[in-house]
Amino acid sequence: DTGMAAGTAILGHASKQVREAVVKAIDYGALFSRPTPSGIELGNRLHSAMPWFSNFALCSTGSEATMRLIRIARSYTERDKIAIFSGAWHGTHDFLLVDDGASEKTEEVIPFLRSSGSPEDLLNLIILLPYNSEKAFEIIRERRNEIAAVFTEPIQGSNPREDDVDFMRELRAVTEECNILLAFDEIITGGRLSLGGFQKKYEIFADLASYGKIFGGGLPLGFVGGNKEIMKTVKDPSVRGNINKTNKPVILGGTFTGNPLTLASANAILGYLNDHGKDIYTYIDNAGERIRSEINIFCLENQIKARMYGIGSICRLIFTDQIIKS
Repeated sequence: DTGMAAGTAILGHASKQVREAVVKAIDYGALFSRPTPSGIELGNRLHSAMPWFSNFALCSTGSEATMRLIRIARSYTERDKIAIFSGAWHGTHDFLLVDDGASEKTEEVIPFLRSSGSPEDLLNLIILLPYNSEKAFEIIRERRNEIAAVFTEPIQGSNPREDDVDFMRELRAVTEECNILLAFDEIITGGRLSLGGFQKKYEIFADLASYGKIFGGGLPLGFVGGNKEIMKTVKDPSVRGNINKTNKPVILGGTFTGNPLTLASANAILGYLNDHGKDIYTYIDNAGERIRSEINIFCLENQIKARMYGIGSICRLIFTDQIIKS
């Protein structure tokens, strides 16, 4: 099983650590829809793993995390448009289900909605950028006053390549130059490239980031991490009826948000990865390198037009023998 639940099951499908933590937690109750001490414990663990972020807003899925991230960015900046890249994947909600409809034109992108049922008007809220292209930086500079955040996978799941890291480093410099928020979608890379994800591994730090998958240990979890200045603007209403036109908080609630079973699993996973991460990441990174090497040798020897690319334990089989930039 090379999929491992879309990368989530980093300790396997029947992790002893997760099972014991969840069984213990369920004795106290499966769901309260109110904060519990395990949430504070998780927040402290996350801050220890990602000290560049001051606070974390929990939710139940990765798609929720990306949706909440852009809401936080829009609230903080008071701008509406989100810039994303062609070839990206940010979950299944309407706002970010946008990709490039142009054919074989690396520098030109034509945004289209990937799903039926998504209103065309949403395209007015997205600025689609060509991935791995200097043209993207030109667009960001030209439209800097419209953009709430540039949101990107630091390593694209559709074409994971370590030689794209320099592009991310330049993107960080350009967004700082333009005073625009840079947000990373680390739902695949977070906890996978290292406990601190892409940002820790390559020391390229974003202003906001979304996470999920591995950190739930197989139970549904998503969360947004942000720096202190941004996250202090996130205030849930103490009374729902107190919301009016001039008093609108960033609403992030949810019945299953921060449920004790997921939190128990997440705390167990974070604790285990913190204690054994050096051995675990060495092992899975070597496994990823081996599978890519052996598959590519096989394809070359048998003249199969396919290649496997990847970084660490993240692999993607692409059905061409041509190097693709984006």
